[in-house]
Amino acid sequence: MRRCIKPKPLAAIVSRSLFRGQSLTFDINGSGERGNVKCQGLTPLRLVLGTKNKDKLRELKRLFGLSKVKVLSLANFTPCKDVHENGKTFEANAEKKARIYSLHTRCLTLADDSGLMVNCLNGLPGIYSARYAGKNCNYRDNNSKLLRSLHGIPASKRKGKFICVMALYDNGKLIK
Repeated sequence: MRRCIKPKPLAAIVSRSLFRGQSLTFDINGSGERGNVKCQGLTPLRLVLGTKNKDKLRELKRLFGLSKVKVLSLANFTPCKDVHENGKTFEANAEKKARIYSLHTRCLTLADDSGLMVNCLNGLPGIYSARYAGKNCNYRDNNSKLLRSLHGIPASKRKGKFICVMALYDNGKLIK
């Protein structure tokens, strides 16, 4: 199992890549706490959010809503096939989506992979969270399967965590 490395703050990475001489204000982890990043030099660019998930798109647009970043979705471009998420880690899936969508759009692209990891289920649903109940399932289906999987397990043993890994690519190259 790979060791978890504390990532650089997303806003610092994105703001450094997108613009300089302006401030980016953002909400930290949905807590209402405000963060601010100041950079030097370039003008604002476009950022493509590499997701077809409407709920995720809405959340990310809200995150960048106070900045001068021009946020686009994949719907702003010629249709792009879904990226097959066949990586073995959240990192692999996020990087694959960001790379492919950045090549398709020829723009700076931010993509993620996220999911719930439940300790007593050995980390499941994990990278399979969105399709835990099967192909073409919805949130309700996934939640129902999760609750069935937890049947008989005491509440005190039902611990888990939500993981979200984001990758930023520009024309097929990872931005670090």
